[in-house]
Amino acid sequence: MRNEGYEIIGSDIDEKALEIAKINAKSAGADIKFMRSSFDELKATEPTGVIITNPPYGARLKESRKIHKDLRILRKNFPGWKYHLTSSRSLKETRFL
Repeated sequence: MRNEGYEIIGSDIDEKALEIAKINAKSAGADIKFMRSSFDELKATEPTGVIITNPPYGARLKESRKIHKDLRILRKNFPGWKYHLTSSRSLKETRFL
C-alpha cells in the first residue's frame, strides 16, 4: 500500500504492542513508521495532519479528567491538526475536540 503524499506514523509506549503492529502492517502491505513514545512526548513535525487514536481508557471512560487532560496535550502539541478518537464504547462527550 503506497502512501500518496503523506506519512503514516504509529506509536505506543508498549514494545510488545509495537511489535504486533509492525507484523500487522507488514502483513497488510502498509508503509508505516513506528516509534516507541509516550503520548505526551509526541510533537507535530508538520503544520497540519490527522491523528487517529484509540485511547487506553476502555471501561474507564469515567476518567473524564484524564481524557480532557490528554486532549489538551494533543491540541497543544498538534495545533492545526484534526483528531479522531476510536473506542469500543460510546464517546458522548466529543465536544472537547
